[in-house]
Amino acid sequence: MELTDKQIITLYEIDPTGIKEKDYKAALRREQFRTVLMAKEGMTTEVAQLIAYVANEWEQDGIARSPSTGYLGQCNICKGTSHFDTVSTGKHKGRPKKGKDNTFVWGYQLVSRFVRFTMGGKIYGSDTICSSCYKIVKPIIDEFVKEVDLQADLREVVQGHGYIQDKECKCFKCGELMWESEMGRSQTLFMDGTYPSTCPKCGAVSLPFGQIHKGTLAFRLIKKVGDSYIKGEKRNA
Repeated sequence: MELTDKQIITLYEIDPTGIKEKDYKAALRREQFRTVLMAKEGMTTEVAQLIAYVANEWEQDGIARSPSTGYLGQCNICKGTSHFDTVSTGKHKGRPKKGKDNTFVWGYQLVSRFVRFTMGGKIYGSDTICSSCYKIVKPIIDEFVKEVDLQADLREVVQGHGYIQDKECKCFKCGELMWESEMGRSQTLFMDGTYPSTCPKCGAVSLPFGQIHKGTLAFRLIKKVGDSYIKGEKRNA
């Protein structure tokens, strides 16, 4: 049986040895988020649950990726199994797009994962939402993450949030640790942008087809305020 967040918090406070501290902190954070959300006029339990879960996952990861799309087992908001993305052109314009099963719900998975749970071609998870509900909930998410100043790089999902994930690298030449924000930058292979390439301590340059500076999996969050940056504590992915 899966425990609720309130049960996890209560059990941990009674006996910390029975619940992992990481699970306790995540449950506590989700409960804090839900409290803020439920105080809003017109808020529903389903929307608060979804946003609290997603916001906590983004904060733990330190970054959010663009949501993936696909057919869902069920929408976490409306619980529906009959919402469809419609055909936009041609003689079938306006009709629902169909998958292998007419009960498939087209929608989004809001938390990026290397592995996601699927069954029968459908995506399942606490972060899935149909396309119809997403249009309604997305503005609420945008407002909420700014209200609580969510500690994560949200550039791919929310405009103007301000935080940037600054990754730690180890120089292939001198072995020193450095942050990407401190490195010199070089043009990409196709000249369509730049990437962090040059060690600020020895000048070694990481090249696309040569030796490269390796990431350590550690990162920090930085946020520009005026002409300076606020730098967060080092965290491990």
